[in-house]
Amino acid sequence: MAVMGQESDQPRLTKRLRCCVCGDDTADASDYVQITLTAEPSAAQQVLGAHAEHLNQILAPGFSVEVHLM
Repeated sequence: MAVMGQESDQPRLTKRLRCCVCGDDTADASDYVQITLTAEPSAAQQVLGAHAEHLNQILAPGFSVEVHLM
């Protein structure tokens, strides 16, 4: 499992995905986040895209996503 703040050795997608929560396009979203899920011991991966605001609405209490523009 990847830890937030650590860079993965896996390549990032070059095209934004639709929001996995609302299904809308994320091309112009300033709060776009990409999440990669992994399941050990398999090498399988699932990549999701989302608006951070929408993701925060469905995360369990105590979890949140913040976007820091760099």
